[in-house]
This record gives sequence, C-alpha cells and structure tokens, in this order.
Amino acid sequence: MNDTLIEIGRGVSTDKPRRNFKTMLLFPPEWVPTAPYLALPSLTAVLRSYGHQVVQKDVNIEMYDWFFSDTFLIWVKLRMDQQRRDLKEREARNELTDLERDRLACLASQDALDVMELAEQAAEAKAIVRGEMFYDAEKLEWALKVFRDVMQFISAAYFPASLVFYPMESNLGYRSGVSTEVLACLDDDV
Repeated sequence: MNDTLIEIGRGVSTDKPRRNFKTMLLFPPEWVPTAPYLALPSLTAVLRSYGHQVVQKDVNIEMYDWFFSDTFLIWVKLRMDQQRRDLKEREARNELTDLERDRLACLASQDALDVMELAEQAAEAKAIVRGEMFYDAEKLEWALKVFRDVMQFISAAYFPASLVFYPMESNLGYRSGVSTEVLACLDDDV
C-alpha cells in the first residue's frame, strides 16, 4: 500500500507503526443550519477511533453570522449605492444592456430598506435562533423571515445571483415548524 494514503480498516496488519494525522474538517458554507451536515461528525468519529487528531470548524455558521452583521450589511449597502450610481450614468448615456436594466430594477427594489433597521432585526433574529425563543413558533417564523429578507437584500448586490437562506420553502399555508399544523394538513381533501 502507498505510504501517502490513510488506510482505514480493522484487522489490517502492518509491520510499520501507523502515522497519525492532524486534520481539520470544514462544514461548508451555504447549507441549511437547522439541518446539520452529518457526514463530517461521522468521519470525525472514524478518524478519531484510529488515533487521528480532528477538529471540526463550522464556516457555514461563521458565514451567516457575518452576513447578518451590521458591518457586512452596511458594506453591501455601499456596494449597491456604487452600482446604482454607475448604472445611472450608463442609463443617462443610453448604454444600458437588458441585464443592466434588470440589475438596476433589482437594486431599486431594495431602496426603501433601512440598512440599520435590517441589521437590528438580523441581530434580534440571531438571538432568537440561539436561545429559548427558538421554540416559540411565531418568533422563529419571524426570525426566518428576517433571514430571508437579509439574503434578498444581499442578493441584490450580486444580481443575477440569488442567495437563499432556507431552501425548504412551501406555499401550502402550513408552518412546517409547528407540529399541529403539519398534522392538520393530513385532513386536507386535496
């Protein structure tokens, strides 16, 4: 067997002592924080059982914490303001492409938002999901809406990209986080 490969398997005999590695496993950005990515904890357990040192780092949570910070949201607002100025100059010279017109419309859709109010709401939403209020369905629903609003705001600065906080959306009229409402959908005729 090649010495550069990690051999995992019980009962494998070897004349040489096994090398132990220091490893950092990263939880990737852009996964759903309320549904943990379970491959890394499983891999960590296997590697540790063979004596390897393993650290798990959640860059996903760090990314969202940064996205929902006042510092980042102010930076996004400044980026959008600069984009808007540049596009308005091109518009005045009749040089806008269709994509640039769409980008300008997307930026305009976020004009009415007060970035400081949005940042305050994001801070409150983070407190909800990190504490006991997480179990209050109304508050959790409000927090998730704030997170979606923040992601829509950020997306405008990166048009045509669309950054989505929570990909498991539904238009069924039931809140998936409320057991009684999930069970009520069983009585639907449709």
